[in-house]
Amino acid sequence: MRSLAATLMILALAARPGVSGAAAVSIDGAARTAIDALPAPAAGAMFAADQSGVESAGETREHVSPYKAFGLSFLLPGLGQRYTGHDGRALGYFIGEGGLWASFVALKIQQRMREDDFAQWAETFAEAKIDGYNRNEAYYQTISKYLSSDDYNLDVRYVARLIYPTDRPAQFAYIEANSIDGDETWSWRSADIRDQYRIIRHGALVADRHANWTLGGLVLLRVVSAIDAALGARHLNRSLAGGDLSLRPALPSGEPGLAVGYERAF
Repeated sequence: MRSLAATLMILALAARPGVSGAAAVSIDGAARTAIDALPAPAAGAMFAADQSGVESAGETREHVSPYKAFGLSFLLPGLGQRYTGHDGRALGYFIGEGGLWASFVALKIQQRMREDDFAQWAETFAEAKIDGYNRNEAYYQTISKYLSSDDYNLDVRYVARLIYPTDRPAQFAYIEANSIDGDETWSWRSADIRDQYRIIRHGALVADRHANWTLGGLVLLRVVSAIDAALGARHLNRSLAGGDLSLRPALPSGEPGLAVGYERAF
């Protein structure tokens, strides 16, 4: 390596315009002597290393498929970036994916806990029969609006008279179909306790809504990551189609100097 460095310094001096003819001959002779003194394996190793660098670059910078990159990132955000060699961007998408899934799980747990809370609250303070009964969302919404099932049934009778003002049989049929009785009845101890039930139930609904937003974020993250991966693959392929400038020592026509090469893939 020291001999090679000395040779390059001599070559540089020989190329300087201010060097006299005799000095140039002397430097040229010194340069040839130094180059001839290099062991053949060392010189061969220099060019072999240069070739190995080209081959190594070819292995790590191969053309990639934008469609494959798109599909991989749509399957798992960041996977397409990893495929195209953009590891930093891939890590960002991996973290985003993990964070959204963690948020979704936490929100669903929170929703379930608050659903248990408001159901227990209704059983305790409204004597509603919920545990062991398949109550739907409409039932929970109804007991949040009325202090008791009797108040609800009064509303049903009022609506029946509005819909069928002169048809008594139709009124009775409507009341029979929509009234609440039996194990569906309830009666809140006070309006304040009923309002507290509303607050707890609202928290469960908010947690469920936010969980759905998180699912939407997961879908959006996949779309963004897939497009980003496809564009990254196209950019990489275009960069590979460009030229590479190389600078190598050479001695053409018996004169010391440097050779400039330009390589482009077609």
